[in-house]
Amino acid sequence: MPEVILLVGPAAAIRQLRDTCMSEPPFELRTLVDAVQAAAFIRREAPSAVVLVANSHEGEALVGLCVSLRKLGRFPLVIMAEANPAELAEPILEAGADDLVSVDISPRELRARVRAHLRRANYFSQLQQSVVRVGAFEIDRDHRQIGVDEIKIALPPKEFALLEYLMRNAGRRLTRAMIIEHVWNLTFDSTTNVVDVYI
Repeated sequence: MPEVILLVGPAAAIRQLRDTCMSEPPFELRTLVDAVQAAAFIRREAPSAVVLVANSHEGEALVGLCVSLRKLGRFPLVIMAEANPAELAEPILEAGADDLVSVDISPRELRARVRAHLRRANYFSQLQQSVVRVGAFEIDRDHRQIGVDEIKIALPPKEFALLEYLMRNAGRRLTRAMIIEHVWNLTFDSTTNVVDVYI
């Protein structure tokens, strides 16, 4: 299912974004030219991310707009500023934007940035879930139990943490260094076989 990306801003700028690689799957683009309409759309449709093309000469108004949009949800919010974005970086990011880029950014870089923000948002959303299911396996973080075909299994803390990390990252290629850092909170030691032993 494609992720809905809302583009908000002047018609010409939005048309240019819509006609570039931003419109390729897995994105489904929706476009609006008005911030009030955008707020209504966000409340109604809950898009995966919002890209706002704005006039950075009106810095205070842009900060206020970021604050109001952020109150509508935790979706990634990317601001494309029409002037020098560096001057506004701190107040814009403090106001709730996830990224601030120049309108001169290439469509491919913008697409890559949006996808990166979506990956992070999805990952942190998963972390908030107490129950995760992958195939026949179910992990319940609140009760620290593993279920396999409705059979409950108790695991020691480290084995539980390892399996939870693997399940929350199902489909991703994980290195030993990544596993050691997240499960053992250690920097990678190439001589250790702790991951092999636990698996």
